[in-house]
Amino acid sequence: MEPDLTHPEHTFVDVNSWTPVRVRLLQVLPELLGRAVTFTRGEATVRIKLPGSSEVSDSGLYFTGDPVDEFARVSAGSRRGENEICEYHIHEIVIFVDPKRRTEVPTEVLGMPPTQREKFSEGQRRELEEIVRTTELLVAQAFDLWIRTLRWKTMNGRICRPAISGPSMQRTYVIDQASGHRFWASGRVLKVVGTRSITEKQWNDTEQSLALGVNPPIWFDLFFDAGEHLELKDLNRTVVDLAMCCEVYMKHQILVGLPKGLSSSVRKHIERARVRERGYRMFEETLPAALIERFRPLRDSLDALFEARNVVVHQGANPNLTDLACERYLSATKELISLG
Repeated sequence: MEPDLTHPEHTFVDVNSWTPVRVRLLQVLPELLGRAVTFTRGEATVRIKLPGSSEVSDSGLYFTGDPVDEFARVSAGSRRGENEICEYHIHEIVIFVDPKRRTEVPTEVLGMPPTQREKFSEGQRRELEEIVRTTELLVAQAFDLWIRTLRWKTMNGRICRPAISGPSMQRTYVIDQASGHRFWASGRVLKVVGTRSITEKQWNDTEQSLALGVNPPIWFDLFFDAGEHLELKDLNRTVVDLAMCCEVYMKHQILVGLPKGLSSSVRKHIERARVRERGYRMFEETLPAALIERFRPLRDSLDALFEARNVVVHQGANPNLTDLACERYLSATKELISLG
């Protein structure tokens, strides 16, 4: 049924989107409850907010880490003594997006639940759905960036890894920026997995990087992906990701250390050089003496890693890979990318 557009009360509002995101096993220290990070994506402003202390559920957790109360947003974790809570399990965060948009809505819907679709004209419904589509894409992109930055700053690749069942969404809401009232509902809620408590320093480092627009280096993504593949016993993908992680990291360090006046032909030759042939020596030249001594013991493990990767790439699989060998490669890679 079309709305009665003879009704005189229509209002222009600045809109935000409000999207709850379900998370699993994301743990934080008590001082982080209620904290938020704010950063930009294009012209839009994104704010990701943790639940506050007033929202803590005392229902407890299943052994899987899921809350007994399916609607709980945060639960108390381990305790010191009877009363001191050491950490909290976050089950839901909220992502706000300010797309810098104004739209005209019936004034009456600003005091109604976000289900009164018949109150809107066809044009208004199309515009609101377009706002939802735009902001849901921003939510997904911002959520991914936030997670990747948290993993980087905590060196914890398990934070918010997707559940085996895959992502699922509930709703995204369009809200009146001034009052926070939700007057339009659509969309889904993401479901993710994580573990280990995030400290205040790690949260602050993450917030600073997001505010400055500093993206996580790609080699950290490759390293964390390799760790997940190793947990799943996918050893072939483990060595491929680890070898690529090492090569990208070392080649990046070499290239950023080259003299600015170097000719393009020489730079291109260095870019194409194999890491194992000349790269080790060039990489060492980018390191201070103390770090060279840390790097040299890694070379045997790195050589073995590259050989194992080459078998996978050339033959499609490496039947000789073992968990123990891949754990050694993972440890060597972690030490390598921690050099700077």
